[in-house]
Amino acid sequence: MRISPKKNLKKPCLFLRPSFVDGISSVLDLSGMLDNPYARYSTAEEADFEAIGSDWKMVGEDIKNSIETYEQQIKQPA
Repeated sequence: MRISPKKNLKKPCLFLRPSFVDGISSVLDLSGMLDNPYARYSTAEEADFEAIGSDWKMVGEDIKNSIETYEQQIKQPA
């Protein structure tokens, strides 16, 4: 059985990717005021909701890919 690579799957990132300036500012931020892991979301619940939704979307994509692979296998002569 050959598993095909996943096509165009984009996993959303719950955290913003830091830039060079963010890295420098975090070094200089001794009080810890700039360190907010939920920068995209107002609450942790929103981040969890997004993560769970993303996980289920990936499950759906896996099921879809499995069905497509199975359909291709049954169409090919043995």
